[in-house]
Amino acid sequence: MFDRAIKFRAWDKEEKMMFDFDLDDIFEDGKKNTEDQSYADYMKGTIIMQYTGLIDKNGKEIYDGDIFTDKKWYVVKAKIEFENGMFGWWSDGREEFIPLNDCKEIEVIGNIYENPELLKNN
Repeated sequence: MFDRAIKFRAWDKEEKMMFDFDLDDIFEDGKKNTEDQSYADYMKGTIIMQYTGLIDKNGKEIYDGDIFTDKKWYVVKAKIEFENGMFGWWSDGREEFIPLNDCKEIEVIGNIYENPELLKNN
């Protein structure tokens, strides 16, 4: 059985900052919390990213939207994406989706929101 924490983080587009995101902030006792309309309005300005359940070679958690380097696959830089029910990255030219399953050589160097310049000229 595969068991991992279901965790999220969120990017606040207006404030330009990353924060931990907890589903308990929206859901209470399995029902959607509609009493806190201001929170729902606030969340419209955010982008939610899911934890992959994996860590990089330095012990850092890997999230959807992270940018990493991986010398094993000869990838200079790539972005983690969720596609066809799995996390992975696209090869150069988006020809092949490579599943993220061996993270021994992966090093997270940033994410697409705080460090978009890392993917330029890649």
